[in-house]
Amino acid sequence: MLVAMMTRASFYLPAPLLQRLQLISKRKQQSASDYLRTLLERDLSREEQSELNTQYDAWEKVKAIVIDPVPEASSIINTVLYAEKSVWQGSEEDRGKT
Repeated sequence: MLVAMMTRASFYLPAPLLQRLQLISKRKQQSASDYLRTLLERDLSREEQSELNTQYDAWEKVKAIVIDPVPEASSIINTVLYAEKSVWQGSEEDRGKT
């Protein structure tokens, strides 16, 4: 089993919360630290997933805004920019100056 490097951290808890943590961890035959790590990991994972779901929902709304995307956009862009007498080519007057 691969164990992550542990770093000592200090947290302040209200006495009743600490007592509850100690009682439950004892019932589960775990150290309070192990039980607290389990709780934090589970809750942080839920929080991260919730944030991802929010982002996915936002992307779905963006997708719904895009109406009938143009599959041939690159060829349309090429025509507008590079075809004879295109915007990119400039006016006949501009072409005559070069």
